[in-house]
Amino acid sequence: SAVAAPFAGCRDRLLSLLSLPSAVGLRVALQLPDTLLPQAVDLHRQLLAELGDDAEVFLLVDSNYGNVGADDLSAAHVGADALVRVGGGDPTIASSMPLLLLPSVAPGGP
Repeated sequence: SAVAAPFAGCRDRLLSLLSLPSAVGLRVALQLPDTLLPQAVDLHRQLLAELGDDAEVFLLVDSNYGNVGADDLSAAHVGADALVRVGGGDPTIASSMPLLLLPSVAPGGP
């Protein structure tokens, strides 16, 4: 089933965060909590649809999600320009790349 994702407006927020005029060539890493891994493909598709065909989205599905840490190291390994982390996190923890924290969504969706 489709998953209700918090990606509305994500494109504009990322372009503003990165000071970019368009999403052409934008490379974004998507980090999900373990509870959303069964819906990872749907969420990946939804973010890609929000960003447009000119962007790339890399899905990070390793197990070091943790309670607050953004996996900017894995995002850097895929050459991401920014990291989108679903499930929130501690905004006071420094990240080595632009980070967009989004609220979690219910597993399984509506």
